[in-house]
Amino acid sequence: MLSRLFIENFLSFKGKHEISFNHGSSNARIFKNNILFEYEEFGKKRVILNGLLVLGANASGKSNIVNAMSSMKSIYLNSFDYNTLSDINSTVKEFMFKERSEESIPTTLGTETIQSVNNDNYKINYEISIDSRTQKIIYETLSYSKILKTTVASSTNIFVRKNGKINHFSSNIKQIIKKIEQDNIEYKSLLSLLNFDLNKDFFKEEMESIEYDIVQQFGLFLSDNFFTVDSTPRHDVFPEKLLENPDFKEYILESLHDFDFSISDFSIQDMSLDLSEALENNKLMNDLPDFLRKQVINDLKRQNQYIVHAIHEIDNVEYPLGLGSESNGTRKFLKNSFDIYEALFSEKIYVADEFDSKYHFNIQKGIINKFINNYYDNGKKSQFLIVSHNPLLLNQQYFAKEQVLFVEKERDTQESITYPLSDFKEITYNNHNWANMYLEGRLGAIPEVII
Repeated sequence: MLSRLFIENFLSFKGKHEISFNHGSSNARIFKNNILFEYEEFGKKRVILNGLLVLGANASGKSNIVNAMSSMKSIYLNSFDYNTLSDINSTVKEFMFKERSEESIPTTLGTETIQSVNNDNYKINYEISIDSRTQKIIYETLSYSKILKTTVASSTNIFVRKNGKINHFSSNIKQIIKKIEQDNIEYKSLLSLLNFDLNKDFFKEEMESIEYDIVQQFGLFLSDNFFTVDSTPRHDVFPEKLLENPDFKEYILESLHDFDFSISDFSIQDMSLDLSEALENNKLMNDLPDFLRKQVINDLKRQNQYIVHAIHEIDNVEYPLGLGSESNGTRKFLKNSFDIYEALFSEKIYVADEFDSKYHFNIQKGIINKFINNYYDNGKKSQFLIVSHNPLLLNQQYFAKEQVLFVEKERDTQESITYPLSDFKEITYNNHNWANMYLEGRLGAIPEVII
């Protein structure tokens, strides 16, 4: 579970910002309904909530929260292979609106997660700071604290690195660190190196430690959860998942029925063999070198090509309709459907930018309700982070005040600032219409349109 996300000096965010699913206790009914996990710390109850709604004007910086998550994932998955600046395929960018002559401040990204490792719960903290002008890693640390019945144990560092030197590390992974220290790690994340660049047979003993188990589990969390969902219709994954996962097909057909998309089934035709044979017989292929012709044909054979039709049934007659002829909203839902399914049934985070794009409000409510009711239906602990412009989502039936985060851009500095609805202590659940208050400008984070 994601507990907190930390951002500093990244794109439109200049100061330190905390995007939090972690809060103290509240008596509000919807707050209690949306709790995924509870624990005691310093004699007080802490809870992890199931979701976060991010609202704000266009160009306020909302999407940069999602971009921060994507950047962390990219660093983790790719940086073990970075030796020079030219190797970096996605650079980290600092706060954009300042003089180049100003002192360089590292861009810092970090998380706090709650994860189960070997049947025990741990709070895991990770932070990485990068000089965005050189892309060298200035600071990186990973630590953990075991969550006990009545408290949280003191924090233990797995590693701390400053610049190219590893200043502190757990003795249980000493041999692995010694191996890593021999290399140039200026651009390489230590977390990435620990997961992707090791001889697992040689370091078998170190890998059996709790520290290395946490390294692996946290790495899986970043790779499986820190993803973005765009609004561009893509159907390359959808047919494969329908064919290989009957439970997913049952889920998607039920959801399509619930959301009134009028689709009763799908027909899927694998065209890979036909296309490869057609390509082999194409005269243009004869002009290519033999090795290149074989490579093109083999690549096509490895990538399944499908024709998918949505079946619409009227008076017991089935009418197939190509997905390209479906509405934008239908195609978006089909494209995103497996991400939603995985989040709900595999305890992952569903991250959706421009959530309201192409969806009717009732569809938006339906998706959110799947997450809000999920914990009570099957015990899973999925989460969601939804970025939207839709003020109608500001509804106390779905969200506690702590789950609504506003993003506003200061006019003078062009800096994004964040603040939760819970900062407005005078606002109640029963006597205020949050959507109306937002549209009236009483909560901020709204464009000032001059007509």
